[in-house]
Amino acid sequence: MNRKLFASEHFDYPKQVKFLDLGDVCGAEYWHGGIIIDDCMICGCCGTVISLEEYFSDWEEYGKKDFPNVEAPIEIYDYWVNISCEIKGE
Repeated sequence: MNRKLFASEHFDYPKQVKFLDLGDVCGAEYWHGGIIIDDCMICGCCGTVISLEEYFSDWEEYGKKDFPNVEAPIEIYDYWVNISCEIKGE
């Protein structure tokens, strides 16, 4: 079962995630796959390193308003998945 992330946390080991691009990472698509470790997230599409604290600050400031149908902007996968199939639907 996957877990939704609602606020910044610290991760001692890498976890695979699906996250909502709030408009300043890759821009072209809303959802991206990535890796979360420590207090950062790395975009699997472009390699951008994103501070979880800044990400959730942006989510609170404008993400909730811009994406009202999204319950949580990050979903943590319990098991590693094929990013192309699971996240992007290819």
